[in-house]
Amino acid sequence: MKTGVSFTDMQGTAWTVGQELGRGSFARSFVARSASGREAVVKIALTADDLFGDEAASLAAACSDIVKEQATFMRERHRPWLPDLLGEVELPSGSRGLLIPRYGASLATRLNTSATLLSVLRILTRAAQLCESGVHGNLRAENLLLAEDDRVVLTDPLTPVWLLHADRLRTRSPERPVLRPPEADGHPASMWDTYALCATVYQALLFTPKSNEPRREVRPTPPAAGLDKSTLALLKDKVLARLDQEQGNPRFAPRVADRVKALLDRGLSGQALPSPPYRFEQPAALRERLSDLVDLIDPRVTSVGKVLLSAKAEDDVFGEGEAPAFSTTVTCTEGITQEDLAAGLLVRDLDADGDDDRVPVPDAQYTVKPHPSGRLRFDFTLPELRPGRYTVRIAFAVKDSSREPITADGHFELRPPPGYVPPADEPPPEASALPFPASQRPSLGLEVPRFDEQAGLDDPFPTPIAPSDAGNDGDAPPPVLRGAVAVATDPNIRTNEAELDPPTSEPGASAHGSAVAAVPSIAPSAPTPPPAPAASPRLQVAPSLDHTLEAPSPTPTPAPSVPRGPEPTPAQGYSPGTWESLPSPSAQAPPPLSTGHDDLLDDLPDLGDPLGRPSGLPEPIQRLIHTLRDNPWIAMGVLMAGLVGLLLVTGILFQACAS
Repeated sequence: MKTGVSFTDMQGTAWTVGQELGRGSFARSFVARSASGREAVVKIALTADDLFGDEAASLAAACSDIVKEQATFMRERHRPWLPDLLGEVELPSGSRGLLIPRYGASLATRLNTSATLLSVLRILTRAAQLCESGVHGNLRAENLLLAEDDRVVLTDPLTPVWLLHADRLRTRSPERPVLRPPEADGHPASMWDTYALCATVYQALLFTPKSNEPRREVRPTPPAAGLDKSTLALLKDKVLARLDQEQGNPRFAPRVADRVKALLDRGLSGQALPSPPYRFEQPAALRERLSDLVDLIDPRVTSVGKVLLSAKAEDDVFGEGEAPAFSTTVTCTEGITQEDLAAGLLVRDLDADGDDDRVPVPDAQYTVKPHPSGRLRFDFTLPELRPGRYTVRIAFAVKDSSREPITADGHFELRPPPGYVPPADEPPPEASALPFPASQRPSLGLEVPRFDEQAGLDDPFPTPIAPSDAGNDGDAPPPVLRGAVAVATDPNIRTNEAELDPPTSEPGASAHGSAVAAVPSIAPSAPTPPPAPAASPRLQVAPSLDHTLEAPSPTPTPAPSVPRGPEPTPAQGYSPGTWESLPSPSAQAPPPLSTGHDDLLDDLPDLGDPLGRPSGLPEPIQRLIHTLRDNPWIAMGVLMAGLVGLLLVTGILFQACAS
């Protein structure tokens, strides 16, 4: 049959022959397209022209019988893994053909496109499962077709007619690897399929594709005597290299290599029986080993059970002093132990304010033990938490795995003890103010006013102000002290308002607002001499007055203004010459204060020292008593010395009387 030839199947559907796909032992395969555009694969039995030798005609008739037998197997569904039969064809030359769906690819094309080891093992695992329902007898990479839904389809099974002519047809077919055990003879058995599947793993590891046409590639076949040590070591290195190239889990790569080595050493052994330790007699045993390899290459957590609270929790509530405890079970793929799992906890406080509800639990502990069902049971214990409502999320993942972790959620409550008071939330720290530029200059012991918000920024420092008079804080009126010291006012300070200069309004005199303009600076050229120390009168106490500070008068007297001198030049700045010299505290007595009740204190009788010091005693004795009262340690020492002296005197007198 040539490309472009049209034919009609037995159901009356017209088809057109397209590209040739290849030649097998008993038929050629072509792409066929119907009038509706549907594509299929038509397999036409070999003719005498395709065969050679004296038996070409008889073998061509045998090929037609094989095609007819294959169609019968598909129609009657002798094997569930066979493809669907779309139709049968009978050509005018007498050749028979059959139509099957066209599948996306075969395992042979996957091997030629550098398929990953994981994908190859998955396909072979499904094929081994299919072979459990019946013997195929002719498995190889070209006969494992892959549907779009990842379904594996097996074609060209070894039928009775084909088995009769298999040896003669093989000698007239293109060179293809025969994946049968060395002792294969007679009727096919299940061990034929297990051997062919293990041989396909062997080819996947050692085969390096050189072209994109699978039918032209000759893959290596395993030795009939089995694999020697050097070949097994080479296969192990190939597995490690493939897993590293395919970015497999490095934690499990050595285990995968060892298991592949053991699998091929048994499945391709030269001796068939007994099984075990030789050969896989049934596909089910091989399927389990292939499935374990798939799980080790792609380890994962399959499921996590429900979070169960401990028996101490009643209605999901833990009582006073009970540590929160809960458990869950984890199901993993085959070959994973507790050392291969990573567990994580996320505890959230449902009563927390805002988004910051995560509760760190670095001291959480857990234990692992196997569950009778084959799962792993994890028991968690949390550290002490404050009473409230909480949710917990447990996550499990395989170490060094790129898969997302599997989680399980639970919730519980902690009952507070009687009299429990929740801790107060600490207020957020307040931001400290930026340092004032003038604070880095040498301090002169004077209070510097604040910048006014409306002041200009031409002057980097505020205008200096004169210090307040002793006993008079600027505009504030002097406090009235009742029952305290009566002092005289400073005679050097002017009190006549007529002699005071009004506040100036010169430019620069109020460069920083009204708070500075009301208090002019002192002229540096005429410093005011310090006032002469005034003798303080003896303190007197009025028995009828309370020893408290009386509130200022509601109509305070305005503060007197001081004559304003010329402003200091920028060169002077804050130099000491700008300000009036102040005497040290030791050289001058504190300035007197006026209580405002001097007339009342003058009429009071002299009641003695208000501190209660003894009067009428000599000055040294008064000092001694004063010292003993001020320092209890000296008083205690004097008392102890007196007692010791009294004991010494008593002892001396006792000895004198005794003698």
